[in-house]
Formats: sequence, C-alpha cells, structure tokens
Amino acid sequence: MQRRWFLGKRAIAALLFCFVLLLYRQACRSQSQTRRPAGEDAFEALLQQHERRYLQHSRNLTRLISQLKAELQRSAVELEEQNQSELEEFLRKQLRRAEIFTGERLPDEFAVLPFETFTLRRVYQLESGLARLPVESLMGQDRRNELNGALEAALHLLNEPQLRDSQQYLPVGRGCFKCNFSLMAGIFRTERDKGTLYDLTFRENSVPDFRRLVFFRPFAPLMKVKEELMDASQILINIIVPLADTVDAFRQFMQHFSDACIRQDGRTHLTVVLFGSEKMHEVKGILDGMSRMKYRNVTLIRLNEAFSRRRGLDVGARAWKRSNVLLFLCDVNIRFSAEFLNSCRMNTEPGTALRKPKHLRLI
Repeated sequence: MQRRWFLGKRAIAALLFCFVLLLYRQACRSQSQTRRPAGEDAFEALLQQHERRYLQHSRNLTRLISQLKAELQRSAVELEEQNQSELEEFLRKQLRRAEIFTGERLPDEFAVLPFETFTLRRVYQLESGLARLPVESLMGQDRRNELNGALEAALHLLNEPQLRDSQQYLPVGRGCFKCNFSLMAGIFRTERDKGTLYDLTFRENSVPDFRRLVFFRPFAPLMKVKEELMDASQILINIIVPLADTVDAFRQFMQHFSDACIRQDGRTHLTVVLFGSEKMHEVKGILDGMSRMKYRNVTLIRLNEAFSRRRGLDVGARAWKRSNVLLFLCDVNIRFSAEFLNSCRMNTEPGTALRKPKHLRLI
C-alpha cells in the first residue's frame, strides 16, 4: 500500500516536472523570437531614415517639375504673342518678294523664273533640259502631296464659302468630297528663298465664268492670297500673223484657224501682215473664204519691204485702234486649240502678266 502511494507520488512529481519544463521551453522560444540582435535594429533604422529622405527629395522634385512646367507654359504663351507680329511681318515680306501683287524689274527674259503647268496627272516642266522629258507624272511623294494639298485647299474653299474669310491657313487632307468644279489650268513655281506660288483656275459645270485662286506656301502652312471671279466671255484676242510668200502654209493655218477660232471659240480677231505683193490675190482669196462663214473680224496689212517677223508683229499690234485687246503674237506654222486661247485669257493681265509658252520664245 505504501509502495503504491509512493509510486503514484513519484508519477505526479514527474508529470509536474514535465509540465514546468514545457512552460519554460515555450517561454524561452517566445523570448528568442522577439529578441533581435542590436546590428539588425540599427540597419532597419538606417533604411527607414534613407526612405524618409528619398521620399522628401521626391516630393521636392515633383514640386520643382510642376513649377518648371508652369513657367515653360507661361513663357511659351508670351513668346507666341511676341513673335506673332514678327511672323505676320515675315509672311507679308515673303508675299511682296514673291511678285504676287506687284512685279519687279528684270534685265531680260532669261532672268524670269517661269511657271510650270500641271494637271491632275501630269507636270509640264520647262527647265528639264535634254536629260529629262518635259512631261512627267506625279511620281515624287513630296511633289504629289504639295500639289494635292493646294488642290484640296482650293476645293474646300469652293465648297465651303464660310472658310474664305475665316481662315488664313487652310486645312489639308480632310478626305474626299464631291465637287462641281473642274480644274481648267494650274501653274506653280518655286523660288528657293521665298516659297511656292500656286495659281489655280476652276470652272463650274455649265457656267462660262472662271474662278481663280492663288495660294502661297512660304515654307510654312499653305495660305490663300487671292480669289477672283474671271469673266472671259468679253476678252477678245487679236491674233497677229506675219506672212511672206508661204501661201500653202497660210492655207493650212486658216483651216486650223477656222476650226479652233471660228467654230469653237468665236472671240478672236485675225490680223495678217503681208510682206510683198506677189501673193496678194491668193491671200485675199483665202481670207474671202472666211466671209462665207460669216466671220468678218479680219484685217489685212500689206508692206512693201523685206520680210521681218519683228516688224510684222509690231505693225500688226499698232494697227489696232479700238478698245483694249489681248494680243496673240503668232506665226503661220503654229497650231493651237480653243483651250489654249482660254488659257491665254486666264493667265494674262493688262500691264501685269503675259503668257509666253516655250515654243513661242523665238517670236
């Protein structure tokens, strides 16, 4: 009995010892987890200090960037207002130098910078020389974009009249649109120190008048310079032809003249300056054939002197005594069409501009 009691007491003591040991180990483990070395605490404190410093530096930089952006925007507005007048003055100077409104004196015709004619598909250039064809397609991307931009701007103005007075710089590349105007003639020239000048003439369907628009690209956005309505129905063309003894060539010329000028155009006058009297009857017979077509706008001048084309053109021009007329200094071997006569009416101005195609330079 005492032995059982003794064994039970020892078992209870052993259990209490184990329980106390477990509590001790648990306490030691929790203490070891919460306790850190002194070096690790210092490193964490250093990291937090650097983080606070960098955050403060970042906030300072953000505030400085905002201030710089505001300053830059304010400076840009001031600079734009300051340079606006200078830009307008520069554009006006370029317009004056481009001979759009007034011309400048040149020593001779070789100093004139000619225009190049273009259509929707071709460019007819003058200064190509023998190395290139005088007619080329719009292959270059830059040239095609520039010409198309001028055409689009012109058509936008024709379709949207409210843009004519509200915008100086014109929108380009706004897509396709329907238009009742057709391009009759387009010429342009580029001066290296001034810019590119575009002169476009349009005609509305079934309307006899022409509408002319002039644009200028002074190495800047395209701008409209002039727009006018041209009434070409009252412009009479006096065609002056010096004639020697080439009666056969004159007969062929009159056949072509009757087709282009009498049947199609009907707004011409023919002045024939005949040198000598040997072919007088034949020339009169050819001209009398025009009266049967009810065409009586013919003047025949006879000169008893040696043939001189310059002399004949001068006498024929001075023989006109009526109202203002457009002179066409022609030759018996030249062929032209009614469209060419309209082009002469559109690209000439009294006392300002004349049309001199390349094949007429020797006349």
